[in-house]
Amino acid sequence: MAQAETSKHHLRFVLVAWAIASVIGIALSVLIMKAILRPAASPQMADQNLTIVVFTAVAVPVAFFVLTFVGYSLWRFRTQGMPTEDGPPIRSNRLALILWPSVSAGLCVFLLVWGLYGMTKVGTFGTPVGQGGMFGGTRSDPLVVDVTGQQWLWTFTYPSEGGIETTKLVLPVNRQVEFRVTSLDVVHSFWIRAFGVKIDAVPGQVLYTNTTPTQLGTFTARCVELCGLYHAYMQNQVDVVTPASFTAWVQSQAAPAHAGVGA
Repeated sequence: MAQAETSKHHLRFVLVAWAIASVIGIALSVLIMKAILRPAASPQMADQNLTIVVFTAVAVPVAFFVLTFVGYSLWRFRTQGMPTEDGPPIRSNRLALILWPSVSAGLCVFLLVWGLYGMTKVGTFGTPVGQGGMFGGTRSDPLVVDVTGQQWLWTFTYPSEGGIETTKLVLPVNRQVEFRVTSLDVVHSFWIRAFGVKIDAVPGQVLYTNTTPTQLGTFTARCVELCGLYHAYMQNQVDVVTPASFTAWVQSQAAPAHAGVGA
């Protein structure tokens, strides 16, 4: 009986220490993540930043659960030299047998549902956004941009704007954009960090993704798939401008003096 009471005392102490450490850890992790994450320039990137913060906050109690029990065991039950006797036998605890798999399953389901919901917002799994995706639904009037990767440059074509082709990506603010991405040679990966866009460019295939830029400014599109000697230099300028400026830019690119690849 005394041994059982002692075990409960140890357990209560560890659980209280774990709860306090978890609360402090969650608060610090949220503050740190918000401080180091770059500002989002699209709803997709805002969702990704939120996911990083939430997943970190969920991971903190799990990590501290292990660390607290291990740390307390090393401190409280340490011995000098070799042990002289076996430890007490461990008998099953019905509450632990129920809670352990239930909490683990709950965390897995939470992460799965969160991830699937996020996938419906940032990708359409090979189907153009105007035609719905794996989970159905349609989006209205996206600006379509064909993105072509090759060693070691991105080329952008605007089918709905007379087929103009440029090496600088120009987008209107607050308008949904559909990227149709492919490659002419090897596998590349099209990434615009501030927009939450990252998708492979595969020879012979066209993959789709979408975003909605919400901030005016200049950004960078990079290749993040090792694609050869000058992979590190495969980056292009991305300008997000007002709708009026975008219309003027399209007209300037369509002019005879600027036919072909523009700046």
